[in-house]
Amino acid sequence: MSDSTADEIDLGIVFHKIKEGFTNFLISIYYGINFIKRNWWKILIVALIGGALGYYLSNSKKHSKTTTIIVQNNFNSSSYVYEAIEQLNNKTNDSIYLKENGFNPDGIIKDIEIEPIVNILEILEKTKYNSRAMEPLLEKADFEDELLTSELFNTDYSYHRITMITNYLGSKKTIENILEYLNNNPKINEIKRVVIEDTKSHIKEINITLNGINNVLDAFSEKPENLSKASQIYISTGSVVTDLGILVEKKGSYLKERRILKTELVKYDQIVTAINKPVLYKKTSIIVATMKSMALIFVLLYLLIAFFYSKYLKIKKIAENKLSKE
Repeated sequence: MSDSTADEIDLGIVFHKIKEGFTNFLISIYYGINFIKRNWWKILIVALIGGALGYYLSNSKKHSKTTTIIVQNNFNSSSYVYEAIEQLNNKTNDSIYLKENGFNPDGIIKDIEIEPIVNILEILEKTKYNSRAMEPLLEKADFEDELLTSELFNTDYSYHRITMITNYLGSKKTIENILEYLNNNPKINEIKRVVIEDTKSHIKEINITLNGINNVLDAFSEKPENLSKASQIYISTGSVVTDLGILVEKKGSYLKERRILKTELVKYDQIVTAINKPVLYKKTSIIVATMKSMALIFVLLYLLIAFFYSKYLKIKKIAENKLSKE
């Protein structure tokens, strides 16, 4: 019986200690909240000082810069462009190679990569919407993104994304050097000349065809009785036109083709044409992270110093009271 009573007393002591400890914990939280309420302006000043110091340290460091260049590779040059980018990426520490190709030999470029901007509609259009041929591809595309960005389809996409990282010396000139480097290929530049001449000739032929269609349509609009002679009209393919709607349809397709050719001709000034206006910039997340971390460190240091100082004052008061009693 006495053992049972002793156990109950021991458990009572344990629960009392737990309750006392929890109460002291809540009291400590209360004192902490009151301290923050009384000294909020000091804490704010400390946080601002820490943030300002973090901002200064971030800007004083020589951070890397990054940019993204959206390009169109003309004249079936995608294979060459991908190879040139890969070679440049492997030569970022080769000062001789960099100097020979118009780059600063001090290793400004740290990393450069290229990837296609995937557009499944372009692949479908080039396969003439052959659903049987594309079905296996689309099934794999659901779970294999690498397939659509692999070398198998690189040349099928119109637009590509070049991502470049430089050191702190990177500038607009670095971007210009990249585009100049990619556009400096004698053989593809000769192909470029031929393609431009052929495209201009094609546009002229389309203009002649469109004028002919317009003349026929104008003749029938001026003399409706000529509609009975529609069966005698021939087009370049040799097929007989029995419905003027075919001429209108042909005209629409030629207008669309001419618009596409004229648009492409604008981009044909270079082998690789930049579609956007790339700018090198620092990653602001680094600066923000440093500012926040320094502000937090300063606040924690202030609270830690204040805590130990309060304990020091408490111990000092106890010591003084003890000495006064003696």
